[in-house]
Amino acid sequence: DPGWLETVDEYYANKVKDILNGMVRKLHQHPEMTFIWAEIVFFSRWWSEVNHLIRLQALDLINEG
Repeated sequence: DPGWLETVDEYYANKVKDILNGMVRKLHQHPEMTFIWAEIVFFSRWWSEVNHLIRLQALDLINEG
């Protein structure tokens, strides 16, 4: 839950960015893997901060299912 043990900003900075960036890398390396993310508040923030290339890679993964 956003804001439970850490503030939303702390949790995002300390954990979420690395998780989502790693997700893009690992899913391209291992296409048989899947990833589920429920906290849209964090995904939205990450999406607004990542560069164009990472967005394209993430969109490619999403379109591939």
